[in-house]
Amino acid sequence: MKKLLLLGIALLTMGGMAHAQLQMEIVKELKTLDEVKGKTVVIQNKAEDKCICFPKEGATQEIVYVSTEDAFASNCFLFKVVPCESEGDTDEGVVGNYYLRTVNPDGSEYTSPWGGNYFNSQPINGGHCFTLHKSSPWNGGATPFGQDITYGSVWSIEENEGTFAIKNVGTGKYLKDDKDARYDDPTYFTFYTVDEKVVADDTDPGVTACPEDWVDLIENGNCNKKTKNGSFYVGADAKATIKAGWGRMGGNGIQVISKEGAANPWSTQFFIVSSKQLPAGTKVHLAFDYRASKTGAKISTQIQAMPGTYAANFNNITCGRNWQHYEVEFTTGEYLFNDEPKDRIAQSIAFNLNENKDEAIEFYFDNMEMWAQFNAIEKPAYAGEGAKLVDLADFKAVGAGKHYDSGSKEYSDRTGEATWDPETKTFKSWCGFQWDGEGLDASEYRYLVITPAKNMQLDGYEVNIKDKNGKLVGGDDYGVDFRNLWFGEWNNHSCMSINLEKLRIDKEFDLYHITDLVIDGGSGFTLGTVYLTNQEPKNSKNWNGDNDADIKIENLPEGKYGTICLPYRAVAAAATVYEIIGKDETGITLGEVEGFMEAGKPYIYKNNGQNRYRDDDEAKTNKVFFYKASKEAEVEAPVENNGLIGTFTAITSEDIASANNFVLSGNKIYNLEGATGENAVNIGKNRAYINMSKVQNLGGGDIKIFFDAEEGTTDINEIVNVLNDGKFYDLLGREVANPVKGNIYIVNGKKIIFK
Repeated sequence: MKKLLLLGIALLTMGGMAHAQLQMEIVKELKTLDEVKGKTVVIQNKAEDKCICFPKEGATQEIVYVSTEDAFASNCFLFKVVPCESEGDTDEGVVGNYYLRTVNPDGSEYTSPWGGNYFNSQPINGGHCFTLHKSSPWNGGATPFGQDITYGSVWSIEENEGTFAIKNVGTGKYLKDDKDARYDDPTYFTFYTVDEKVVADDTDPGVTACPEDWVDLIENGNCNKKTKNGSFYVGADAKATIKAGWGRMGGNGIQVISKEGAANPWSTQFFIVSSKQLPAGTKVHLAFDYRASKTGAKISTQIQAMPGTYAANFNNITCGRNWQHYEVEFTTGEYLFNDEPKDRIAQSIAFNLNENKDEAIEFYFDNMEMWAQFNAIEKPAYAGEGAKLVDLADFKAVGAGKHYDSGSKEYSDRTGEATWDPETKTFKSWCGFQWDGEGLDASEYRYLVITPAKNMQLDGYEVNIKDKNGKLVGGDDYGVDFRNLWFGEWNNHSCMSINLEKLRIDKEFDLYHITDLVIDGGSGFTLGTVYLTNQEPKNSKNWNGDNDADIKIENLPEGKYGTICLPYRAVAAAATVYEIIGKDETGITLGEVEGFMEAGKPYIYKNNGQNRYRDDDEAKTNKVFFYKASKEAEVEAPVENNGLIGTFTAITSEDIASANNFVLSGNKIYNLEGATGENAVNIGKNRAYINMSKVQNLGGGDIKIFFDAEEGTTDINEIVNVLNDGKFYDLLGREVANPVKGNIYIVNGKKIIFK
């Protein structure tokens, strides 16, 4: 046969660096079926000097039958012989046979443009073979183990004096060429394993001198001194060995042999350890040369505090048998442990060498570089457990609003009149607002949180933010980790939580003061609460899940009222919060609470519905959200709040049945006198009831709950808004244009009989 020719492939590492073209060579001609099982092979008809191949990715998925020379030049020609039972298949006609999986010469799996990487045959109809799915994804998998026919992706392999015939189980016929498996007589193929040819390395680039504006973090990165190995470890404790012949051009380098039959990718690890701690926000330059004893050997990497102390996954590398170079720059950040944000000091890079778990593979490293530029922005201590309310009186309108362009990184002013109404906290149309004066001092806090007074409409809202030096970042720049710079009902965010820590670290924002906060969104947005805190709100961060909160009230129609009592300081989204401020013979009066709900205090709230100019999804208005607002310790027991009695646990009216006690449900007040036995009602966890004997008149108020003493306190009237406008309203709060004599109405907050 002809000598296997050069195969040119541009390998990409995790840094996206292109490498020299691969040259492939035969490693072994396989003679028995036991040798073939599980191997990645070239399938060649030695008599015709042709190979079975699949084409380059992006062209087509059809199998081709071409000369050996053309096969190697086509880049794609390897098949992994996978015993069917190893993929969990136990069906009769499958077990004992094989799948042929398509594999690129660098060891990565090839996937056709249509998805899938199983070698399939069509029925005997003049068709062809192709690489696609094991079973059809377009008919719900109704064609098992084949794309067009049952068992079309299953192959039997027959051994014959060191060669192999390939029969398709679906057609029952033999494979010969690029046509479907249609032949009665077998064609015998030769199977080879191949690998990258090791070529003479004529260039040792060495290490680059650390620039003046960087700090060098390791010593002896070029391995020239065999005894200077303090920056390199094998395992968490053992210093790496530096030895001649292990480096480039036969020079000094480091060799690490992965464990055979390892249980985990990290069973064998190599570490580069920095001489300095790298706090969050440090910019790091990392570079090294590497190779392995097998093409396609995988390395996964981690950032670690010290060897053995995991911080975060990093990137992946695919090795060849020849030396390659890797180079990347990244910024250390804040990593999550047990869902709690904690500061972790990065100081080492871990290389997990057992991604190929079954095999012992030799890995080689040389010319290591690790430099740092430390974050110039001073990091606050974040010691405060409380929260800081942002006074909305400090806001001013930004004309008709501003729009941020992610391309130019600049604001553009909208035309028209100012559309921010500070009295109602409402955007009349597209709008933005900003702080007057020097800005907001946010130096002690991690999060800036914004809640809407109503449920978010289908359109989203984006925040753009500046630091005191005028540095600007917008929602498009914020990225996946910062997605809460914008929110809306359609992307499942019921509040906006801006991670100021990440802005400080990743964007190097000087956020001791925030000078601009611009909300760029649709019309009708009503602002709720704006505050600073070190407590991250429990708001959903995935695109497809439902809105989330510490407490979520569902199925409460718009305009309806409920009670709430939480053991921590909290804020509400999509609701207005009230306290009882008085009573008289007709009912109780409520006053609005702005800002924080105090820990342990019970409140009454109203579902405000949805910010919307569309009415296509009324169900989205039936939710209210409560968020823990600070890191202060929770209180152990509720406190009375002018007649409102809260409970942290569910209770029954059996224990509080009294003429003085009332419950609020569905905008109606129920008296609890006699609410025992079959008349008992339940009061849920984190709810409240009203004890009228404890209500004091504090004056003022704009909402009133009525009951009709003349007809008995068990009668129930709807809650109505008291409007001092001289108009007539019925007991349901609806305006009456033509009052009728003898009927009872509410005028200026008082019940009257119209005469």
